[in-house]
Amino acid sequence: MADAALCMADDALLTPTRVIAERVRELRDDRGWSTSDLARAMRAAGVPWERGVVTKLEAGYRQSVTVTELLTLAAVLDVAVVHLLVPTYPSPLWGEGEPRSPDDPNEPSDDAPYQVTPGQQVPCWRVRQFVRGHRPLPGQDVWRFFGQAPAQERLSEEALEKRARVGDAGTD
Repeated sequence: MADAALCMADDALLTPTRVIAERVRELRDDRGWSTSDLARAMRAAGVPWERGVVTKLEAGYRQSVTVTELLTLAAVLDVAVVHLLVPTYPSPLWGEGEPRSPDDPNEPSDDAPYQVTPGQQVPCWRVRQFVRGHRPLPGQDVWRFFGQAPAQERLSEEALEKRARVGDAGTD
C-alpha cells in the first residue's frame, strides 16, 4: 500500500503535497492508467497537464498542487478530496499521538503526524475531521469554525456549548 510507504521514512514528514502525490500514484495504478492517461483525463477536465506534470508530482519534484488541480484530480480519479489529502491506511509509524474520543469513526491506528500547516502537525485522523468540517484544529476558535458553516449544517448553540464543555471542541 502506498500509504504505508508514506509513513515509513522517519525523515519524510507527511505533507499535503507528498500525500497527494502518493495517493494519485496509487489511484492511477489501481485504474491501470499510465501517467499519460491521467494527464489526458486532466486535460479533458480543463487542467492543461502533460505526462511530465504527473511524473514530477509522483516523483516528489512538485512543491505544491493548486486547489483547481486538487479538485480536478479528485473528480477524474473518482475520490473525495479528503482521501487525496490525508492517508487512508494504517502504517507501521501510526499508533502514537493524541488520544481520540471513543465515538471517533476513524481507524484506531491513524495517529501519524501530518503537517497541516508549515508550523503545525496533528494526527492524520484529526486532519481528516478538520477537512470534513467536523472538528477544528488545536488552537482554532470553535465558535468561528462552526459558525462559518451554512445554516443548514450548523450545530445548535447547545451542541457547540456541549463540545466546548467536554473538551471535544479542538481548542486545546
